[in-house]
Amino acid sequence: MKKQLLIKQRYCGHFYAGRGIDELLSCAARMRTVLFLLVGGNEGDVKRVRAQTAGLGLNNVHLTGFLPNADLPPYLFAADVLAMPYNAQTGSALFMSPMKMFEYMAAGRPIVASNFQSVREVLREGENAILVEPGNADALHAGLLRSLQSPDAAALPWVRGRGSRFVI
Repeated sequence: MKKQLLIKQRYCGHFYAGRGIDELLSCAARMRTVLFLLVGGNEGDVKRVRAQTAGLGLNNVHLTGFLPNADLPPYLFAADVLAMPYNAQTGSALFMSPMKMFEYMAAGRPIVASNFQSVREVLREGENAILVEPGNADALHAGLLRSLQSPDAAALPWVRGRGSRFVI
């Protein structure tokens, strides 16, 4: 009997350099029973990432391609953890205030994010997120595992202890 993958991890956004896609794929290779759903990207980037996933033999990564913002909430609400894995190639890391962060918070799901000063203005380790070293696939992997094993570690205060989990 084939083991069924549950929807566990989501990333919504662009797939260009600095967005942590390579780090997510590294995590997917180490977490084969976790489904990684990558939402977004332009046509060229989606083709490139699909080729990477095929080359790595990752059958636990699914790409939706670009979706209008109005279509994102069901994807965010279905996730067990939401990732913001920016890395050193993120040009705006020092001053960014990503809309993604606020959309993730509105979904009330645990967040694993890169530990940039600009992100720490809103997300705080152990209070409402798990913060990991930018560009470090091992740190991202550890943060995702921690979030999946102890969801309250990365949950927003008003969500902690809710206990309800679902998969679509």
